[in-house]
Amino acid sequence: MKRVIAVIGLLVLVALLPGTATAASRNCAVPKGSRLLKKNSSVVLTTRPDAKHKNTLIYGCERANGKQHQLASVASAGSPPDGSIQASAVGGRYAALAISHIYQPTGTRDEDDTAGPCNVWVSTFDLRSAKRTLHSFQPGCTPVPNDPSRSGAGPAHPSITVSQLQIDAAGVAAWRLAGQDDEASGTEAGEALIGGGVGCSASACAAVGSSSIVSSSTPTAGGWHVKRLGAGANLGDVSCTTGLCAVIGTAIDPGSGSSASHPVVYTATGPDGSWKATDLGGPAEIGGGPISCPSKGFCAAVTGGWLWTSSHPTGGAKAWHRSRPVGTGLLPDIDCPSAGRCLLLTQAGSLLASSNPGGGQRAWQKLLRTNDIGSGGHEISCPNAGFCAVLGGSGNLNKPPLYSSSDPFKAGSWQPVAASQFANQDPDDLLCASGSTCLATDADPTMPQLQGNNANTAFLWTTTTGPNGNWQQESLDKRYSPAAEMGPFACMNANACVAESHGSASQMLSSTDPGGGSKTWQPSPPVQGLCTSSTCTADEVYASHGNQFHTLDVSQPATSPPVNGVKLNGHSVSWTDSGKSHTARVN
Repeated sequence: MKRVIAVIGLLVLVALLPGTATAASRNCAVPKGSRLLKKNSSVVLTTRPDAKHKNTLIYGCERANGKQHQLASVASAGSPPDGSIQASAVGGRYAALAISHIYQPTGTRDEDDTAGPCNVWVSTFDLRSAKRTLHSFQPGCTPVPNDPSRSGAGPAHPSITVSQLQIDAAGVAAWRLAGQDDEASGTEAGEALIGGGVGCSASACAAVGSSSIVSSSTPTAGGWHVKRLGAGANLGDVSCTTGLCAVIGTAIDPGSGSSASHPVVYTATGPDGSWKATDLGGPAEIGGGPISCPSKGFCAAVTGGWLWTSSHPTGGAKAWHRSRPVGTGLLPDIDCPSAGRCLLLTQAGSLLASSNPGGGQRAWQKLLRTNDIGSGGHEISCPNAGFCAVLGGSGNLNKPPLYSSSDPFKAGSWQPVAASQFANQDPDDLLCASGSTCLATDADPTMPQLQGNNANTAFLWTTTTGPNGNWQQESLDKRYSPAAEMGPFACMNANACVAESHGSASQMLSSTDPGGGSKTWQPSPPVQGLCTSSTCTADEVYASHGNQFHTLDVSQPATSPPVNGVKLNGHSVSWTDSGKSHTARVN
């Protein structure tokens, strides 16, 4: 009996000795036919060819439990789609992968085919559960000419690469992204960098494109700067207030085999700060919608027919609440003139108000109906809590499309603008810089049935006597004004406003006299960082922690020493840019 006890004690002692081979750890051995990719004392990453599907499979295993998880599948190089593992890293029980994919359905390439088939994505994995967090980029492709294996311009290669990828035992990751920046080259640069919403605080303005944010603290004097969030960001709108800028967008998982996307909110302490991505999860949506942040302690954002509200916008996914203000249908715009009090337009043509915007359908009161403003309403503008205007849709052109109120949350307080002011027109952008100065434009003049002989001509309407006063209309023909097809708008104050122009060359416009007509709007100097050739490059530093995604640095174009020396030490990331040292903390 004593000998049995002694043996049991010995067995327990052997099991606890460090480095002892257990069944679980043996399961993390590199399987036959596989290749070791990365390992540490906690995890092992391996790759194995899948000849049947012409793929390379990537597996991860945590030694503590010995479970093999398939993390990714990379198409074998040489047959479309092509792909490669650009970088990998392990830290504690975590792993990070940077993988490129190139999809060439026809086997040929031409100039128009270079802007979508490529993507480079970074993912982090918790190997205990194989839970994956995706950070996607879609920079486009660089065709390689004179390749005998394909017709046209030859096969494509990713024009951006990930390097210096690291992840630590807490799941914090950092990496450098560099290479040819297809979306920021040539004439198409302006189209890519702006084209979404515009927002201003009292000290700065920002505008978003599909995956970029341009910002300036001196918008009427120029000096716009570029922030890149990666093409997977799919941004919709931006709102800025003192101490906070927030952007709503959606992200598509390129490894999911689906076009479905999920809402993501990007926040920063200012438009030139580091941007943190918060994946909101929830239902699939295509594209981001409007967002309104009247203070750094409250934001409301729309994706499709869902409303997201938060009293702590930088607090992560748990700080955002999802609700449905109406049964079905899209929500074209929201404006919250003060924290917790919001006005909402519905696609069906109703104007709703709530002092508890996250409270669901019962929390919203209907102020205007479809018969008032027409279906497909466009925009709400509230320069302050005591004045708002709403621009309706084209569902009923016999009714005035514009209403205003000096007591916007009171039923019966909304007054219509005379129908003759916008007869046979369909404006779709509205700004009231104050209770007296308002502007409206037709930013998409493609409805000749509404415009009579003025088909394909954009208009600007201005008033300095309030929306119920006299509106002055003028054509925005490109020969007459640099502001052809201008809008949307935003203002730092009544005498400093900005707008986007979507004419032959997209650019930011600004005015110190927004009620003075189109001639007071001047194009800003070129955005700093726009490339002028197809060889433009970018150097960028990114970091992540869980579903929090941070843009730490962007150097574009790389006319000086590139970003380099990315190092990760706990929650601190350091790097050099143009020979200068930088450090940022990742929470």
